[in-house]
Amino acid sequence: MVCLQILSQTNDFGTWTSIYLETKLKKKVTASIGHNFRLNENSTKLNSTFPEIGLSYRRNKNLKFSGNYRYIIRNENENASRFNFDITFRKKLDKRIRFIYRLRYQTQFNIQWDINSYLRNKLSINYNLKYIPIDPYIAAELYYHFKNHVIYKENDVVVLNEFNRNRIKLGLNWKLDKGKTLDIFYLYQKEFNVSDAESD
Repeated sequence: MVCLQILSQTNDFGTWTSIYLETKLKKKVTASIGHNFRLNENSTKLNSTFPEIGLSYRRNKNLKFSGNYRYIIRNENENASRFNFDITFRKKLDKRIRFIYRLRYQTQFNIQWDINSYLRNKLSINYNLKYIPIDPYIAAELYYHFKNHVIYKENDVVVLNEFNRNRIKLGLNWKLDKGKTLDIFYLYQKEFNVSDAESD
């Protein structure tokens, strides 16, 4: 699968590109490997690049469990490791409309062991076009950040877990050939409850 994405934020415009290969290990088990490049500052500067590996288990046609690992390369002091663990539920609403809900637990840490963990809720609706191998879709995602704010008081420490980011995504999934797809999408991202908004 090849992915091309345009990212928009209030003060920046970026481009994300990625390529993934998948192979079935067993009837219900699939392994994947890929690489991603992300540009920011109006798509003129490399913000990050990362290889990623993953494993998924499809319990049935509607339910899938998966996990992956990525090593994010920014610069010597900002490189990070990230683990994602997903539960994905799919349901056909009719012959052409499909509903997809994904719950993700994400944890990331760098060489200084600064840990950031999130719970991410993503809802997607896909539509299968008749006679055309292109499926348009729309998706919305909300991030819940554990320990988003830590407030130190005289005799106490207050930890605030808060929602701090949302994403809206519009895309086209194009089936090029058997086992090959091209995913092109536009994503709008907004951060809140943070002092310095960033794109990632």
